[in-house]
Amino acid sequence: MKQKNNIQKNVKYKSFEIQSMVNLKRILNINFAPFISFIFIFVLFISFQLSAQKLTQTVRGTVAEATNARLLKGMSVKIQDSNLGAVTDDNGMFTVLNVPLGRYAIQVGGVGYETLLLSEILVEAGKEKVLEISLKPQAVQLGEAVVRASQSPALGSVQTITQEQTLRYAATFFDAARLVTSFPGVVAANDQANGLVIRGNSPNGMQWRMEGVEIVNPNHLSNAGTFSDRPTQTGGGTTIFSAQLLDRADFLTGAFPAEYGNALSGVMDVHLRKGNNQKHEFTAQAGLIGLDFAAEGPLSRKNGSSYLVNYRYSFTGLLAAMGVKFGGEAIRFQDLSFNLVFPTRKGRFTIFGMGGNSSNIFETERDASKWKFDKDGQDIEYKSGMGAVGLTHKIRLTDKTTLTSVASFSFKINNRADYLINSSTYSKQLLSDDRTYNDIVAIVSKVSHKISQKSVLNAGAYITGSYDNLSSTFRNNNATDKIIARASGFVFQPFASFQTLLFDKITIQAGVHYLNYTNNKTSSLEPRVALAIQATSSSKFTLAYGLHSQTQLPQTYLYIPLNVDCAFGCSNTSLGLTKAHQSVVGY
Repeated sequence: MKQKNNIQKNVKYKSFEIQSMVNLKRILNINFAPFISFIFIFVLFISFQLSAQKLTQTVRGTVAEATNARLLKGMSVKIQDSNLGAVTDDNGMFTVLNVPLGRYAIQVGGVGYETLLLSEILVEAGKEKVLEISLKPQAVQLGEAVVRASQSPALGSVQTITQEQTLRYAATFFDAARLVTSFPGVVAANDQANGLVIRGNSPNGMQWRMEGVEIVNPNHLSNAGTFSDRPTQTGGGTTIFSAQLLDRADFLTGAFPAEYGNALSGVMDVHLRKGNNQKHEFTAQAGLIGLDFAAEGPLSRKNGSSYLVNYRYSFTGLLAAMGVKFGGEAIRFQDLSFNLVFPTRKGRFTIFGMGGNSSNIFETERDASKWKFDKDGQDIEYKSGMGAVGLTHKIRLTDKTTLTSVASFSFKINNRADYLINSSTYSKQLLSDDRTYNDIVAIVSKVSHKISQKSVLNAGAYITGSYDNLSSTFRNNNATDKIIARASGFVFQPFASFQTLLFDKITIQAGVHYLNYTNNKTSSLEPRVALAIQATSSSKFTLAYGLHSQTQLPQTYLYIPLNVDCAFGCSNTSLGLTKAHQSVVGY
């Protein structure tokens, strides 16, 4: 009876298949020529109409003094190779209407301030171009400086990365950390990841900052490109935040000013842009990195508050859902990030955050005859998650003094488990299960005081609290062992620096940074000094020196050797700081 039903089903299926073929044949026999001609003429008509209309967009923003955030009136904003421009009003704001779409260089300047040329500014359809420009005081008017506006206090060894660059440079996957590998002295530790080797130093010597405070590793798949397949401290497959949120990233590569500490090779200080506070805008894009959706607009047009939010889902995740693997691995990631801005009478507040998870799962073939490498006899599961949230506050105490405060919390979770697969029964047996958790609570408060038109004093303090938990379950002589290690402590870093302009062409910056790690009571007093000489209107020499130090990795402090008699102690918790003298010459 069952066999008869199956035969009837097959007959029905064949009948449906034949009927479908007949219908398809009828459809194919239809004369589509008039319809196609109509579509062709319609497209040509639309194309003609669009070409007849020159699409334009609005470019607007603010111009402020870099030293104390004072909004500047009467600054000239000129879009080069056009007759378009504007002058800032009493609130430092400017608006340029009807700018044709394309890439432009925008010149900004005024009496008593440098002339700045912002290159590669992309004006695109569907989104206003909103700029926040900072100008440095200049006693003598020099020729235009062909650089992107930067608020970093460094005189040399600093590159400012813009959103336009991440969208334009090839093979960056919209990732600022991959983009900087095009800079001198910077290479990727592995093509699969964005871990950076800066002037020959270990990638572990780099530090990630968000809005000026240290955060945990903000990258998906932090095990990407590593020989041990274990998580790294600073690298990964791609950043957890999208380039849609990027305003700028200050990338420092050595001899840092006094404001930066607890890093040896480099600092990536990421700043998020604020959303459009006048109109709602939505962006969707798809590419090799995945699906990317962004929304921004005003929360209140009256007080100028705005929102900016972005969500991404990986292209490899979409393929994994369809059974497609890369190197035998199913790779997935997704993330959400946001930036909320609230201007008030008591200063500007911002709330920022990001979060994401990622995984790469390797399942070996259940056919031992196809195994070629040691990895082929295992199943390996790697999963990670990261989150960060922060609050910033910036207020002008006087016309010459600005106070900036930031507080943030960030965490990172990594879990890697591998299983040995029996070549006969294909049953799984746990080999190791490694879990790491670390979080950072960071608070910074700093003040910038303009002593005169030529001199600025900066001072402040960073307090960073960290907690690390490492656990490992593994097979040892046919038995299962487990190790759990924990560490916590505070890094206290006060700093002060003074910068002045001599003879209208020589800028001197001198400061001191102090680092104290409460976990093992180690400390370091670090002098910093830098010199910049404006030789001509288009050439500048820089020289910088500094003593720098960094705490050890959590794994180093918590390392306990196996099968060793530790009666007299095997802990590394008393290790001191790693230190380096750094000097940089630039032209």
